Amino acid sequence: ELFVPGVARTASFRSTLWITNLSAAPATVQIDLLVFGRSNPNPSTRTETLAAGATRRIDDVLGELFGISDTGAALRIRADREVFVFLGRNRPSAPTGAGADKTSNKNPTVTRRIVPQPVVSWRAV
Repeated sequence: ELFVPGVARTASFRSTLWITNLSAAPATVQIDLLVFGRSNPNPSTRTETLAAGATRRIDDVLGELFGISDTGAALRIRADREVFVFLGRNRPSAPTGAGADKTSNKNPTVTRRIVPQPVVSWRAV
């Protein structure tokens, strides 16, 4: 189980989530949405199935998975296999033209590896 704080979808940036299945079997990954400023007793949940060794990139995790915008949230991620989770931010429309800042529009913020709860002895690394 992993809690990823600080995901958002605003006019200025989107949160991008990568999930990689590190096992040799398909992984089922559950992603719960915990919206800031709410009690979230029954959070919205999405389930992703990843083939062995596969990576799923979700460029706008709040918009693509949950259909929401102009908000911040945390994600609770659980998996039945070992997965690697990476969160980054990107600007949806980087400046262009003369005088525009040409720096990278991606800023990685969180890197975590989680091991599934069904394992008797597990730890987040």
